[in-house]
Amino acid sequence: LLDHGVRCSGHHRELARRALFTAVEAGAEAMAERLLRAGADPALPAGRGGEDAFARAIAGGHLGLARRLREAGAPSSVPALLHACRRGD
Repeated sequence: LLDHGVRCSGHHRELARRALFTAVEAGAEAMAERLLRAGADPALPAGRGGEDAFARAIAGGHLGLARRLREAGAPSSVPALLHACRRGD
């Protein structure tokens, strides 16, 4: 989509938000990085119940992605961090 001119802001913001969440959920680091560089907002909730990309990265054990999302401005969520602590991450 990015190769075909879809932007991660404006009226494409919703698509970018879901794409970033899906990339994080799949552990697709390169795609998540590309979306972040294109302007996808990691702070927007996208999952069921308002889960954000950071929480999904933690829940999926994708700690490198979680760190990158924090660097890009994602808020850290207490439930996600507690989940990681319980697993020993």
